[in-house]
Amino acid sequence: MKTQAPYQNKISAGKKFFAASIAVMAQGWAGNLIAPARPKEDGLHGNDELRTTSWRSLWSLQLFLTISIAAFLVRDFNLYEALPESVLQILGCPPPPTLAHIALAGYVFTVLIPLVIHLLSGEQPVAQWRHLGYRSAFYCFYLFSNTLAVNFFLVFATGIILYLLEQATICFSLAKAGHGGGQFAG
Repeated sequence: MKTQAPYQNKISAGKKFFAASIAVMAQGWAGNLIAPARPKEDGLHGNDELRTTSWRSLWSLQLFLTISIAAFLVRDFNLYEALPESVLQILGCPPPPTLAHIALAGYVFTVLIPLVIHLLSGEQPVAQWRHLGYRSAFYCFYLFSNTLAVNFFLVFATGIILYLLEQATICFSLAKAGHGGGQFAG
């Protein structure tokens, strides 16, 4: 019959305790921040909607990261060398990257203005799926202008920053609603 040394049982018990502690802490933190909508006894339906909005925004962020990986893999692809001459005559020359820069700057302002308005007015922030398409389209714009390799990090950083700002406004609204009627405890 095999016997184990007494200290091995203590080590495995310590590992189990540590793993259980991590699981409980992660569940509590994640449950408070991005728990799915569920009925509450104290009637905080606004918090459930905010958590659902946060959850949707995080899913959109994950999809943006996946699209960014695909764009990173094709960043050096020259679209105008791959197309036949007849299609190139229809398309013409590549657009200048300045147009894509202007469009990206305009898009950033159209996202920031509603975020600030929702934050200052106390309204519930929204996270819409269409922004995933808008943010991903800039990879195509820079690919068409043959400058995706140079501007990849610009599009990626802009998308990540906008997602982080959306999450910050949602978390701020959650904290504000958690302190009683939208007012901070002072």
